[in-house]
Amino acid sequence: MQREVFDFAATLTTVEEMVRLRAEAKGLAFAVDRAAGLPSHVLGDGPHLRQVLLNLLGNAVKYTDSGRVGLSVAIDGEGRIRFAVTDTGPGIQ
Repeated sequence: MQREVFDFAATLTTVEEMVRLRAEAKGLAFAVDRAAGLPSHVLGDGPHLRQVLLNLLGNAVKYTDSGRVGLSVAIDGEGRIRFAVTDTGPGIQ
């Protein structure tokens, strides 16, 4: 695991651009909701965060046949960054 300061905003933008292409290719709407006050840089493992987000969102796109996929990024009451992936797919059956 790497722990270094990385460009959080750029990481989110890269993930958004990659997932948007996949979603639009399937005819899905894709939205990212970035809460106000998110830091531009954070200390952590940027490559692993990027991969985790791509995996979660990629699965959402893969298993959603119509509708939308979304990512929300916010800061909770304790100063931690929280991510939520939503979709209109069937869910786990």
